Amino acid sequence: MSKLVPDISPQDLKKLYKNIKPVVRFKRRGPKLEMDPDGKPYYIKNVDLRSTAFTWDPKPTRQAKGLVQLESIITNHNYGYYGFFKPSIAEVLAQIPEGYKDQCCAFETIVDDVFINDSVHTTNTILYQKAGKGADAKNKANVADQEQQYTVDGILNYKDGIVLVERTSKPYGFALPGGHIETGETIEKALIREIKEETNLELDTFEKFKVYDAPGRDPRGPRTSTVFICDAYGELKAGSDAKSARIVNIDDMKKYSRSMAFDHYQILQDYITALPNLSRQISTPKPPSINGEGYMIET
Repeated sequence: MSKLVPDISPQDLKKLYKNIKPVVRFKRRGPKLEMDPDGKPYYIKNVDLRSTAFTWDPKPTRQAKGLVQLESIITNHNYGYYGFFKPSIAEVLAQIPEGYKDQCCAFETIVDDVFINDSVHTTNTILYQKAGKGADAKNKANVADQEQQYTVDGILNYKDGIVLVERTSKPYGFALPGGHIETGETIEKALIREIKEETNLELDTFEKFKVYDAPGRDPRGPRTSTVFICDAYGELKAGSDAKSARIVNIDDMKKYSRSMAFDHYQILQDYITALPNLSRQISTPKPPSINGEGYMIET
């Protein structure tokens, strides 16, 4: 068992599983429900919490209604052979951050976005909570009371793909590299600094793309982000505020629709839509990996 996959005591496992259940997506085809990443989430029949891969031939019981995304986290999973992804419920429950255990009622482990990392499989797991109008209203009020802050983000073209970083703080998940503009700093200098700090890359060229300021785009409070399209060079290496950095083929970006933080997936969709009308074009041959979908560079 890898040290990257924490263990969980029988008592804690029983306690968490009582309140937090796995969900798997299914789509109805005729009289049958079949696994489908674009389907609806369903609770599944009980399996062995430690030894069974709950994503292998799961049996749906009832549709998981009324769930809203709480957070996206990165989970590690042991494997016997690198080509077979076999996540257990115990592995996921052991990695749910302490601050989410009381709110979380379900989780969904993404099976089509798996990477090898130091002898473990690494993937995205979506945490869900029950929808509640009172909690939503309170969160919106808290956001409204906060001061507007200004940030910069980079759509980073590098080695025939787009660079995404894995966040180490809330909100968890993948994001475009970027961050806050410091006092007395220009937007351009902030962009260069943040890219260097998070990816170790230098910028060759960059141009302004769009400004994003929709209310609620950042759960931490009001944020106005200026987004740049960038070309970068150097050695990719995760730095501050990034657990890892990876190059994602633009054709595979859809697989990150539920695991990206903020509104960064929408930003990338806007970029992809705008590509035919931009002065730049990037080629997108597939980078090597166990599933041909991308590769990752660790810290």
